[in-house]
Amino acid sequence: MGLSRRVDDYVRPFFTAIAQVPALAWIPLAMLLLGIGEALKIVVIAKAAFVPVVMNTSAGIRNVPREFVEVGDTFKFSSWQKLRLVVLPGSIPSMFTGLRYGLTHAWIALVSVELVASSEGLGYLLVWGRQMFWLDTVLVAMIVIGLVGFVTDKVLAIVERHLQRWRIDDSQ
Repeated sequence: MGLSRRVDDYVRPFFTAIAQVPALAWIPLAMLLLGIGEALKIVVIAKAAFVPVVMNTSAGIRNVPREFVEVGDTFKFSSWQKLRLVVLPGSIPSMFTGLRYGLTHAWIALVSVELVASSEGLGYLLVWGRQMFWLDTVLVAMIVIGLVGFVTDKVLAIVERHLQRWRIDDSQ
């Protein structure tokens, strides 16, 4: 989508339409088609993560400065070399924004699916704790959910910083 305007014109409306339906809304349809099990979790999580990753990556590729591509042309890079050495490094910030959003959405979708249609996991533990009036269990599950989300986001931030170590640090 980011490399071809024609593909973008055809595919973007589909992605935009899918993005407007929250992952939670797909659970009843997915349950009818897949039943309650791991396949349900995988499909809902994939939907939740896929859209932000694709949309941000596409935008990042489209927004690589024209000057960067012109430098690749000056060095007579092949299309593959321009993609590998110019476009991908130039789009890393947007890609990682999409990955971080996708990870957040996937984590929320996982807990949500476990809340609605599971017999295991942190979401299920929240429901079970509520049903049994175990406030401590509910609070601990909520804290664990928050900590896991926080840690995974920080790990992605570290990986992003490592991949962008060539950038000038504006904070100094």
